[in-house]
Amino acid sequence: MQLRRVLRVVNGGTPSSDSENWDGDVPWATPVDLAPINGGVLTETVRTITGAGLRAGSSAVRDGSLIVSTRAPIGYVAQVERPTAFNQGCRGLVPLQPVDIRYFRYQFVAAGPTMQSRGQGSTFIELSTEALASLPVHVPPFGIQSAIADYLDRETARINALIAARQKMVALLEERWQAVVDRVIWEDVWAVAPLKHLVDPWRPVMYGIVLPGPDVGNGGVAIVKGGDVAPGRLAWEALCKTTREIEAPFARARLRADDLVIAIRGGIGDVEIVPEAASGANITQDVARIAPRVGVDPAWLRLALRSSRVRADIAQRVTGATVRGLNIWELDRLSVPVATAATQAEQMSKLLPERRRISDMSDRLARQVDLLREGRQSLIAAAVTGEVGVPEMTA
Repeated sequence: MQLRRVLRVVNGGTPSSDSENWDGDVPWATPVDLAPINGGVLTETVRTITGAGLRAGSSAVRDGSLIVSTRAPIGYVAQVERPTAFNQGCRGLVPLQPVDIRYFRYQFVAAGPTMQSRGQGSTFIELSTEALASLPVHVPPFGIQSAIADYLDRETARINALIAARQKMVALLEERWQAVVDRVIWEDVWAVAPLKHLVDPWRPVMYGIVLPGPDVGNGGVAIVKGGDVAPGRLAWEALCKTTREIEAPFARARLRADDLVIAIRGGIGDVEIVPEAASGANITQDVARIAPRVGVDPAWLRLALRSSRVRADIAQRVTGATVRGLNIWELDRLSVPVATAATQAEQMSKLLPERRRISDMSDRLARQVDLLREGRQSLIAAAVTGEVGVPEMTA
């Protein structure tokens, strides 16, 4: 049966920016709100609109309806327990007949890949109203819908608890690692100095290109933005590119292998070592380059900058109301530990085995989480299509 015979599709929208349209008591959902609770119940949204905003440019569905993301990305679904509006990246699904909406919520979780395959578009991929309305759905009798939903409520709650327990273990391992870093890096400190004293005087701390322009692709110069300061992101082919004409005036900010880059806006304090593959790239004004002076191990300095004491110092130095950031003057004056090359080497010899051990444990837990998620998805798909027996239906 096609979805349109069971659920009415409602298109969303965004009110104008007039203040009278916003910050009211009507929840206003976007794909961003659906992502973290995909398959669950939506209880709050990042933004809200007023009744005037709802009338002026949006749509709402009543409690007991579903909201599905149909753009960027396609396939997130959530159930609402109160009248909720939504933007044009979503569509509402309102029951046309008595149904157990939980059953259809689970069915749409299972149908995510099918909905994605139906998306079309050149600028961005979107699932149209017609494509959604014509989606095939299973519509068993109401009692069977409820039995399947009850079963999946129990089983997914059990799986979710297992996932949460493993994610908590990963978080505890990272807390342990932070504690080890703090203890080892600071245990033999004989002096503290401003960061600028640990930097190559010929290549001072600085940020880079103010207006890098759009990504020009191959043939341009790679640039590191704030969001790129993360493990595995500093690869030339993965970075956006700017033109050589835009980059040339900022040649002094170019990167070399074993420099550090630190985010000074956005994820302030995130810091990574520049790999050989990113040598010659430049940075934007959201990132600063730190070139360790001779005798300072880049890997040791990265850990020192990630220690709790230094991160607390960073937090105290961040300024700005609308756009918060860390300026170069403050970054230069961060209080960091001073250690001889021999002490740095000794500390790294203690830290690296511990990092490997914790990483191995975290990787194993992450694989378990992936398997649990895959199992949950398979269980939902099998239950809503009748491929797995539900105890309430076979008793």
